[in-house]
Amino acid sequence: MSSASSSSKRLSSDEPFSEVDIFYEILDSEVFVDVAKLRKASRNGIPDQLRPIVWKYLLGIEKPDRSNELSLRKERAIRYLEMDKTDTYLGKKIRAEVNRYFQRLGKTCVFDQSEDPTRFESIICAYLNTNNQIEYNTSFVQLCAPFVHIIPEDYDAYYCFERLMSILESLEDLEHSEIKSIIFRLPEIDIPSIINHATNLRSKMTHHVQ
Repeated sequence: MSSASSSSKRLSSDEPFSEVDIFYEILDSEVFVDVAKLRKASRNGIPDQLRPIVWKYLLGIEKPDRSNELSLRKERAIRYLEMDKTDTYLGKKIRAEVNRYFQRLGKTCVFDQSEDPTRFESIICAYLNTNNQIEYNTSFVQLCAPFVHIIPEDYDAYYCFERLMSILESLEDLEHSEIKSIIFRLPEIDIPSIINHATNLRSKMTHHVQ
């Protein structure tokens, strides 16, 4: 999101300052985005229209220093394009689980059932082919779902999913696997809460070691 695009959505100066404007004020910075402020603002919820860009900052996909923003996005797109996103055996399993997931959602399903199964398959297969030490788990579909729904670009959806998986693995490494199991059971993935959990746990562990 460019500064210009976010500014255009802001309220006029004579209208009251809203919670949405807090996000726009943070994201409007042309040089550096204060992720700490963004994380704090996100604790009370993220406006739907800003969720894609906010999630990318919270997960570290977009960097606070915006000087190389466009070139880094291009690099992400190229890296994802070059990834192996196919696996006949896993692809069938992923699609079957996606269909079951859609059925569980029922009338509340917000996905494009003609195109999104392919997005799930490509993103999860790319992740497993890149991290071949990791075995497929049906919970990957639920963990990938928010990014398929919210993030329009496949390459950014992939990197958000990859980062979330890395965070969950770090929680498990800190012997807090019970948090990971709770997250797997959530009806919706709350990205800010997961990041806050990880940040707080790492701080506690660092303090304990010292």
